[in-house]
Amino acid sequence: MAPISKKVPFYISNKLRFIQQNYRVFLLKDCKSARSNSSIPQKKIVFEWGDVGLIDLIYFDSDEFIKCPICLESDLLVPKISNCGHVYCWPCIIRLINSILGNDECAKKFKCPICFSNVFFNELVSLRYQIVQKVQLGSEVNLCLLFRYISSQFVHFDIDVKSLDKNILLEKSEMGIQFQRVGQISDLNDVLLCDLQMLRIRRHESEMNDLSDEIYHIDECISIIEGTLGLNGVDIPKYETPSNDSFNLLLSDYSESRLLDELGYRFICSLDSNTVQNNIKDMFYFYQLFDGQFVFLEPFCVQVLLTEFGSIQNLPKVLLNVQVLSMREFVLDSKSIRRYKFLSHIPYGSTIYIIGIDIKQFITPKTTIAFKDELERRQRKMINNEEARNIDLRRNPKTDDNLIDQEAKSYNPPKRTILNSSSNGYMSSSSFPTLTNHKNGNVIRAVNSTNHERNIPQEPEYRNKNEEKFPLILKTNPQNSAPL
Repeated sequence: MAPISKKVPFYISNKLRFIQQNYRVFLLKDCKSARSNSSIPQKKIVFEWGDVGLIDLIYFDSDEFIKCPICLESDLLVPKISNCGHVYCWPCIIRLINSILGNDECAKKFKCPICFSNVFFNELVSLRYQIVQKVQLGSEVNLCLLFRYISSQFVHFDIDVKSLDKNILLEKSEMGIQFQRVGQISDLNDVLLCDLQMLRIRRHESEMNDLSDEIYHIDECISIIEGTLGLNGVDIPKYETPSNDSFNLLLSDYSESRLLDELGYRFICSLDSNTVQNNIKDMFYFYQLFDGQFVFLEPFCVQVLLTEFGSIQNLPKVLLNVQVLSMREFVLDSKSIRRYKFLSHIPYGSTIYIIGIDIKQFITPKTTIAFKDELERRQRKMINNEEARNIDLRRNPKTDDNLIDQEAKSYNPPKRTILNSSSNGYMSSSSFPTLTNHKNGNVIRAVNSTNHERNIPQEPEYRNKNEEKFPLILKTNPQNSAPL
C-alpha cells in the first residue's frame, strides 16, 4: 500500500468531506502515526494516505447500497476506495487500467470516473461495511456512557484512564473501536487474505455461469494478492468451497453483547472517589449510541441523571431500549461546537443527532420535582411539534394517506406524563378539534379529543376577489346597509 506519488499529510477534517459521517480509518500499525504516546492536539490527527490500511463505511440499512461507478453494480467485488473518497470494484479497476494503458506499465494510474482526479493503483485501500439502523422518532436505542479527555481525540469507557494510554489508537478488534474515527490494524495480511477469499468465491460463481471475461480480471487480482503474500512470507491457504456468501466477509461486526459484558465487568469494578475527582475536571462525559453513530443524548438528560445518581461514577453505564422522543439534526461547525463542547473531537461537517428520551423512568419523584418546570416545558413543546407536524402532513395534497398513518405510528409518546390536562382542569391544544378535508363537497370532518366526528358545512369558494362574499344586510357600514 505504499504510495507512488508524493503526498503531503492531510487533516482528517479537511479530506473526504462528503463521507465524514460514514467512515472509520484504520492506520497500519508500523506507520509513524499509529501507537503514538505523544499528545495529539485537537482536530490535528495527521496521517498520510499511504498509512491507511483499511476503511469502514457506515451504512444505514434503509439506504440504497453504494454502486461501482465503472460497472454500475451494487454488488461490489473486493471494493477499493481511493484518496478522493470514491469506491470501485477491484476487477473493474483492472479492466479500466488495461483498456487505457494497455501494455504500458510505467504509471498505473487513471482518472476517477466521478471527480476526474488522479488515482494511483497502489494507493487503493480495501473497504469494509458497518450496517446500522437509522434512528428516527419512536425508535428504541441503546446508549453507552463515554468519557473523553479535553485534550484528547479518543473516547473511553473509564474515568481513570492512564495518561499514557489516552492518545493511543485502538486495534480494530479491541472493544470500543466503534466510538473512534481513527484506529489501527496490526497485520495487513489478514485484510489481503480476506480479499483473496472473496475473489475465489466470485471466481467459482463466474465459472458456474461461464463468465470468461470476468474470470480473466479476477485472476489478475488473485495473482496480485498471492504475489504480495508470497513476498511477505505468508502461506497461501488452499481454496475450499465456502458455506457463506462473499458479502458476509465485507461486514464489520461490532458486537453489542460483547460490549455489554465488558461494561458489566467495568461497572462491578468500583472506582476510587479521589481518582474520579482528580480526573473529572479534565474530562467530558456523554452518552452515545452503541454502534458508534453520531447520535448523542441531550445534555439536559445527562444533567438530570447526574442529579439523580449523585456522582459521575454512579451514572448508569448503559441506557437500554430507550425510546427516542425528540431529535435535533445539525451539521457540526464552530458555532455548534461552542454549544456542545463534548463534540469537539468530531470532524467539522459531520451530521450530528441530539436525541431526547423519557428520562422519568430513571429518576425518583424527588428529582422529578426538582426539574418539574423544564420537564413540563419540554413535554409541551414535544406535543406541539408533533401536532404541527401531523397538520402539515394532512395539509399537503401530495401526501399519501398511508404515509400519514405511518408517520403517526412512528411516534409513540410515553405512557407516563407530567402534564395531564384532564386532571388539572386546564385545556390543552389536544382539546380542540382538528379539521381535515372531506371528499364530499362542502363538508369538513371535525375530530375532537374524544374521537367523536361531526360534519361542519364548509364556507363556499368564490370565483374572484371582487365578488360579494357577504350580503348587504350583514355589512356594518350604515351607508351601504339596507333599511330595517
